[in-house]
Amino acid sequence: MKIKKKIAFAALIAIAAVSIGYIGYFVYNQYWIPHQSDKEVDSMRDVYVIETEEDEEEKAPTVSFEVDENGNLIKNMNNKTDDETKAPEQTTDSGESAPDSVIDEKPQSSESIEKVRDLNGNIKAWVYLNGTTIDYPVVQARDNEYYLTHDHNGRYTLNGAIFMDFRCDTDSQNIVIYGHHMNANVMFSGLVDMKNKKFAQNHSSLYLDIGDGGTKYWDIIAAFACREKEAEKFQKFNFTPDSINEFLSDIRNSRYFEIGPDFGETNQYVTLITCSYEYSDARTVVIARRR
Repeated sequence: MKIKKKIAFAALIAIAAVSIGYIGYFVYNQYWIPHQSDKEVDSMRDVYVIETEEDEEEKAPTVSFEVDENGNLIKNMNNKTDDETKAPEQTTDSGESAPDSVIDEKPQSSESIEKVRDLNGNIKAWVYLNGTTIDYPVVQARDNEYYLTHDHNGRYTLNGAIFMDFRCDTDSQNIVIYGHHMNANVMFSGLVDMKNKKFAQNHSSLYLDIGDGGTKYWDIIAAFACREKEAEKFQKFNFTPDSINEFLSDIRNSRYFEIGPDFGETNQYVTLITCSYEYSDARTVVIARRR
């Protein structure tokens, strides 16, 4: 009888040891390693300075898209249109009056984005969302696979990096950006909070510096979950007047609730996508309109 008790006790000890080991391994891989990997971004965070909405509003031109002679929407930088900030009248080569709002020379990008780009030429932008841990450089590769398993410096990590779709660029009317949803609440995990209406209403400004000298604050207009296949409707980059209206209709039909200002075919957009766990192959999608 005593031998059976000893065997049973030893079995319990073994089970407990295996359980503790498994829990430790899980915590190590799901929390400790991701946080350590995330610290690799700190050197970039020390260099990049987030501009306040007030400072940015004073100097950055707005951005809009207009139809060219081929029927495509093209990017334009525009001065503010109120009387105090309106640019003096300009003329075209033909002598006709040009719109007061058009800026001939490309505005200067922020000093911060130039500094981090000097450190890493793959950095295309910087993204920050107040109220979350999202505060990252945005990189871009020749495909959408590399940065799933490498950080912004090219080192292997399960965190991956925040990266721009290789099929678009900063002049695209819709910029698509991806990031992992990590249990450790790093990378794009904070996007899932935007599906909560109260949280979204209190954190509706997205900061995205794409280095073109234009406005860096974007108003979040939609947050929702959908299947991976459905998310492809929002992975479109440049539009015609017809296709942009289909894109806008998809946004209105998919979002969980109305938030932010109105939006239309002349705005520039950013679509942020991460994994979600409402159901199999779910994705959380957050879309913002540039001011």
